[in-house]
Amino acid sequence: MRKILAIILAVCTVLSMLVAVPITATADSTAPATVGYQEPEVTVTTEEAEAEGSGYTNMEDVTTVTAGSSYFIDSPAGLFQLAALVNGGQTMAECNIYVTEPIDMSTYSNDNFPGIAWQYTTFQGTFNGQGQAISKLKIYYSNGATCYAGLFGHVMGEAVIENVVLDDTCIGVYAVKENLTILRSAGTIVGCLEGNAQVRNCYSATPLQVDVAVSHSNYGIGGIVGVSTSTTANVTNCTYAGKITNAYAGNVSHVGGIIGFQTGTLSGCKNTGTISLTRTDATHTVNAVGGVVGYGYAWGGTISNCENTGAITISGGTITNIGGVIGYSRSQTVNGCKNSATVKVSSGTYISGIVGGCNESGSTIKAINCINSGFIDTGYNGINVGGIVGIARNVLIQNCENSGRITANKQAGGMIAYPFWAGTITIENSVNRGNVEATWSNVGGLVAYPENGTATLTITDCANYGKISSSKGSTVGGFVARTIGAVTIKNSVNYGKISAAALASAIICDAAANTVTLANVRNYAEIISPTAAKNWYLGNGTGTLTADAYCADYYSTSTHFYGYQTRTNEKDSTKVDLRFVGSIDSAEYWRAGFKITVTNKTDPSKSFEIKEDVAHVYVELLQEGGNITVPAYRGEGAFLFALVVEGIPAGDLADYTFTVETYSIAAEGVAETQGDISTPNFSIVR
Repeated sequence: MRKILAIILAVCTVLSMLVAVPITATADSTAPATVGYQEPEVTVTTEEAEAEGSGYTNMEDVTTVTAGSSYFIDSPAGLFQLAALVNGGQTMAECNIYVTEPIDMSTYSNDNFPGIAWQYTTFQGTFNGQGQAISKLKIYYSNGATCYAGLFGHVMGEAVIENVVLDDTCIGVYAVKENLTILRSAGTIVGCLEGNAQVRNCYSATPLQVDVAVSHSNYGIGGIVGVSTSTTANVTNCTYAGKITNAYAGNVSHVGGIIGFQTGTLSGCKNTGTISLTRTDATHTVNAVGGVVGYGYAWGGTISNCENTGAITISGGTITNIGGVIGYSRSQTVNGCKNSATVKVSSGTYISGIVGGCNESGSTIKAINCINSGFIDTGYNGINVGGIVGIARNVLIQNCENSGRITANKQAGGMIAYPFWAGTITIENSVNRGNVEATWSNVGGLVAYPENGTATLTITDCANYGKISSSKGSTVGGFVARTIGAVTIKNSVNYGKISAAALASAIICDAAANTVTLANVRNYAEIISPTAAKNWYLGNGTGTLTADAYCADYYSTSTHFYGYQTRTNEKDSTKVDLRFVGSIDSAEYWRAGFKITVTNKTDPSKSFEIKEDVAHVYVELLQEGGNITVPAYRGEGAFLFALVVEGIPAGDLADYTFTVETYSIAAEGVAETQGDISTPNFSIVR
């Protein structure tokens, strides 16, 4: 029977005035093919390096370095000798060093490695680890004036650190408080990166523990690099898989899964390690912590195609500027970055899945092609919590998606929570799919609360699917909770259920006396509010619907199945056609249809389903006599439509049961069942 059924949708001419559908956020097309560390080729073997006339010298045998020379390391003794030479003032500039064998550091008598250029010297050569694992490494600082902690402390000039592997047997890099007077930065691969120095394709699973104050004008704690101080110092395609901890009672800031304090360019890096920070003294602060970067210092810097999958957990003290990708961003572009990890804080402000934020005057944060799917969990204690950005003066959010759940005390938004004294807020082609939940006020599917009265907020081609709610408070909006500046929203749709203990609205809850312009904006979801909203799109304020806006609330639209009729097929008198007829009650565009389940009473394999949509039909066309199979309508705001199933052998009708559902495409696309048709003989009910 399936093969002989033809489905004909007989409705009026379809008017295609569709809301623009935001595309799924994807990384930049210029993204590298891989993110994070990749196994490199071994270009120099031990056998080749030891061959007579090879030009390579075993580092164990070196006492004086010659510029332009090449060296190899095949034992812990060679690595210790490199440290001794550099710490003694030889920078290794213009030298090439290759690790030609795995290095088990526990086999050396002095297993506490001091670090290379850890205090007042620098490393300026090229160090190629060739993917040879350094295992059971222990770097422990407990006294004296340690400036830069890490396998390499201070790296600068034209130095290159590449293909280094610190495996998961490494004991760790520890900077503890007993008599340690100075610590400027700490990273497991590099403490401080300056000049044109590069860190490329490195991997570290080494724990990093800093239990001492870190103090300098530029300082940081990072899984790969502590500090990058130059705009020409780059870190690319590195992976951190260890654990960063800090239980020091004082203030801590600039902590990142890859870089603690970033000035140069960062691209293609991945953090799978965890960050766990605990303050034992409530008066102290935790500031600028990110899954990839803690503090982004450079105006106009970039973080591209980076990913965080490592959980961030912070408790105690005053917590600010925490991000799944970057904690504090002065004025950077974050492009093609993702966070899928939980960001959990005991309380705090400016918390987000991508960028924690920045409130410096003149700063502009750009989040482009970014995705957050991680849970932003503040235990309903956080303030200014966002899916993409926590706080910003000026912000561009473009082609981004948040699907992570957000919990806050107040002021939470699926895209941005708090544009602080902002000049321009632009959100384009972006989607919120995560539930945004707060205890009190100012909760928005996209934006919570732009503060400045002169701010300009523009939202274009966006959608909200998440449930937006306040359990005890007010001012809940499908797009914007509250604004004190001009707002324009175009070509955007709300599908998420909106609920509040007090005032709520599907688009903007409270715009005070400011101008609101909406064009082609729709709501498809339920609004639950004991305090009735002023109207569906604006709970409070001055709203302007442009003349051709086509804005509408579709949640209350009803769809009905009236019945069906049989008729003899025009081409074959032994067959019949079934015409199913229904209506939609709406004065606006709508999308609806039939779903017919055809069940064979004796042979389930012959059962099947037919589904057909009527797409965005406008009632005025019916009144103008469009191409309608059933040219009738029940007054203003309703129209009939029909679905015809052709060519059913008349003798087969008794073998089938038809279950008809009519539906309107709403927030969850729920179909309304109208009942079974057990005997196919039914007249149309008008």
